[in-house]
Amino acid sequence: MKKIIILTIPFLLFLMVSDMVKAQNDMTIYNLGSVPQAYYDNPALMPDTKFHIGCMPVLFIPILSSNYTSISNSGFRWDNLMHYDKTVDSIRPDSAKFFKNLSKKNYLAINQQIELFSFGFKIKHKHYINVSLTEKIDFRFCYPRDMLLLANGNSQFIGSEANFDGIGVDMMHYHEIAIGYTTEINKKWTVGGRAKLLFGLSNVWTYRSKASLAVDKDYFDLTPSSNMIVYTSAPETLYGNNGGKFSISDYLLNFGNPGFGIDLGVNYKIDDKWSVAGSVLDFGYIFWNTGTRKYSTADTSFIFRGIDVKGLLNGNTNYTDMFKKITDSLSNIFKIDEKNQKYTSTLNPKIYLSACYKIGKRDRVSVVFRGDIYKSTIHPAFTLAYNCRFGNILDLVVSYSYMNRDFLNFGFGSSVRFGPFQIFITTDNVLAAIIPYHTKNINVHFGCNYVFYYKKSMPLF
Repeated sequence: MKKIIILTIPFLLFLMVSDMVKAQNDMTIYNLGSVPQAYYDNPALMPDTKFHIGCMPVLFIPILSSNYTSISNSGFRWDNLMHYDKTVDSIRPDSAKFFKNLSKKNYLAINQQIELFSFGFKIKHKHYINVSLTEKIDFRFCYPRDMLLLANGNSQFIGSEANFDGIGVDMMHYHEIAIGYTTEINKKWTVGGRAKLLFGLSNVWTYRSKASLAVDKDYFDLTPSSNMIVYTSAPETLYGNNGGKFSISDYLLNFGNPGFGIDLGVNYKIDDKWSVAGSVLDFGYIFWNTGTRKYSTADTSFIFRGIDVKGLLNGNTNYTDMFKKITDSLSNIFKIDEKNQKYTSTLNPKIYLSACYKIGKRDRVSVVFRGDIYKSTIHPAFTLAYNCRFGNILDLVVSYSYMNRDFLNFGFGSSVRFGPFQIFITTDNVLAAIIPYHTKNINVHFGCNYVFYYKKSMPLF
């Protein structure tokens, strides 16, 4: 899988050096109704503003419209891996605590975007239209617990097997052009949707990942097995073709991988105090046609019965020849088949469910559930939030969230308005800046808009 690793590296570097490339899936902004971008988590939640443009202040250039970055690790925190030993006054590894906190499958996820342009406007107070152009990158790496347990040797798997099912990388980079429409059917029901035209730029998709290592209980023979299928789409230069010259303009202007997506949302006002809402986001596909490859291994296994130590010691076996024979056998058995093949991949859908209670004219509390659907599994997150607005100038929200198997997530968000100019910032985990070694989730969402016809004394719902 060397080529797949090579294909992934440039995009990881792009993620790290792009401080303006972000994502739109945080929990806290969902409760910040004064910010038009909160609409992206549920297209039925009509923004308060009559008209807005997402852009930079003064220069009116749409660069800082909406920016968010998120890095999460469901498996462990830094302080699960290392701990302070008072007896020797030093930091030491804590393997027992580390392995205890791992689940069967663990995920490292990086989600980033930059909203290049957006605007939205209301028609007769009951209809809302939104248009946006967004750059999206989503990266996930699945690492099974058994893969890391092998660091302690294979004795713990004697008579059983280490299961590596699910191991692999999924990465997707694409343009998104979206148009949304929201309408207030009556005083209780509001519905909305967004249609998205997508253009894929690069992709690594681990379609099938089955691998294991069995250890015989009597003779300790090792039996590795593998059945993998990985699809990739990337510029030919990353495969070593076209003279090795990479063109960023050719990469960004590649419209040969079209796709589509849809977001749907609904909001229901039970009475003057209570309301409930739900949405389904990123239901769609991308058809990969350019620079595509399929890498696969057959469903095979290999029994390794050990090394002829006696032959090595008495000189009857050549060390180099022996290991060459082993590696050649493994290479032939687990041969990676590569071929050009077009394919279709799905987006990673999300589900939002929320309930809101209006305390007064300016404050409310809400509960939000988000389910990320990945590899046919729902990964849940829950948020409890309190939102308070001070006139039309300042909007504040504080939140507490459970996400990525971690309970230590205290969030904060704020939007401030100076005339028509609005700036906002949110995070789901303030503690990440204070005790980063004790967190699994780091995210920051910031941006600015020009908002117009902002009604005075506008209620939150």
